[in-house]
Amino acid sequence: MRNAGVGGWPARRARMTPGRTAFVFGDRRLTYAEVHERSARLASRLREAGVRAGDRVAYLGPNHPAFAETMFATHLLGAIFVPLNFRLAPPEIAYMLDHSGASVLVHAPECAPPAASAPLTLSLSLEELEPWLSQGEATPLDVPVTLDDVALILYTSGTTGRPKGAMLTHANLVWNTFNVMVGVDVTGDEVTLISAPLFHVAALNQTLLPTFVKGGRSVIMPSWDVEDCYDLIEKHGITWMFGVTTMFAALARSPRWAGADLSSLRHLMGGGAAIPAPLIHTYQERGLVFCQGYGLTETAPGHLPRGESERQEGRLGGRPRLLRQRAGGRSRPRRRRGRRGARPGAQRHARLLARP
Repeated sequence: MRNAGVGGWPARRARMTPGRTAFVFGDRRLTYAEVHERSARLASRLREAGVRAGDRVAYLGPNHPAFAETMFATHLLGAIFVPLNFRLAPPEIAYMLDHSGASVLVHAPECAPPAASAPLTLSLSLEELEPWLSQGEATPLDVPVTLDDVALILYTSGTTGRPKGAMLTHANLVWNTFNVMVGVDVTGDEVTLISAPLFHVAALNQTLLPTFVKGGRSVIMPSWDVEDCYDLIEKHGITWMFGVTTMFAALARSPRWAGADLSSLRHLMGGGAAIPAPLIHTYQERGLVFCQGYGLTETAPGHLPRGESERQEGRLGGRPRLLRQRAGGRSRPRRRRGRRGARPGAQRHARLLARP
């Protein structure tokens, strides 16, 4: 296989653990073999639609297994995946579709592309996606992809203007995954709750990808809900979850907190802001310890090893245990001819696709 990037992960994982469950979504379960086949079929159809290396494929909608399948299919082709925040207003979504140069959009039925967005070569709702991908070839494509090739464009909130597109390479994703696996000690029997939105760098890079590469099981919630979270922890024996302070505080305020069976939880990863000391102590009384993350979308992001939550009260951070991969320099995503835009500047960890 010439694909050294994330797109090769489903095939490699399917060879090792084909019958193991990769994703759970409601009552639906997908094995690693099924994710591999579906991603290959989708990549085949995208290629028929004209998607090539360097092109952009966007996703718009709540958490769903199709998010991961579209990402893997995009990466099989050497194309760039662009997850978009479906909570934004139509003009903001239209701007990101245009600014990223997306030619294909996969979207939830309730998240149709804004009328003001640039014309797309292909737009598919999830209802249309299923019969469409079933017609694709199951034989995986073997497109050369290097670690220096851009894998994602993730949009950050624009504090001084428009949102900026952070371009993360496959190397960013691979080394971030390795850092997490060392710091969190991710295992093959991990059952990870994906409760934060996957368009956010932490949910995708800090939980779903490390779980997938280790052959664990990701239980995907379409959106955050306290009651559903408790139900899924008890039903599936969740071992790992990521959340922000408000999510963990809501769990602790619930009437179910004192009596809930949380014995399966091994890792609680927090980010976005420092977790307050009282909340840290509330969880420690239940035998639960946080690893508090610090990072940026541009850094793919980063984490603090488990067990340091009390020592690091009131602050976030910690050095990643392995390499920090530079993404600036040699590779640059190919843009469609005729598109305007500022040249991406090289950053330490990622490049930004931005216009004034």
